[in-house]
Amino acid sequence: FGAYVPAIALPAGAPSAQKQVWVSPPAAPGADFDLLGWAPEGNVFFQYAVNYAAATPSAYTISASADIDADGVIQAWGYVKPVTGTAAGLAGVHAECVAAGVGPLQTELSTVGPCAPNYGQSVF
Repeated sequence: FGAYVPAIALPAGAPSAQKQVWVSPPAAPGADFDLLGWAPEGNVFFQYAVNYAAATPSAYTISASADIDADGVIQAWGYVKPVTGTAAGLAGVHAECVAAGVGPLQTELSTVGPCAPNYGQSVF
């Protein structure tokens, strides 16, 4: 398409410890994973989303959240591609993913990582 494309949070339900059925609801043109031609094979643990704004065409943030260990605490992971020439991108659809980046200090850009310092820590 020659441009990044936003994608609404799917599956639509709140992330949980149970796998969820992936259902792509009819969405506004250019605002879902169907336009990207992507869908998972089977049910998923995470809820996925892409934030993109035409006003910042060089940047986007992909985020995913889940309660994969069933402890009632939802964690989010993301990837922040910054606005060209800056040290920040867009905040993720999942609020824990901030424009400054991911990782323990929430400053890592252009890399996949946890969206908050305590995410990904072992409970064992």
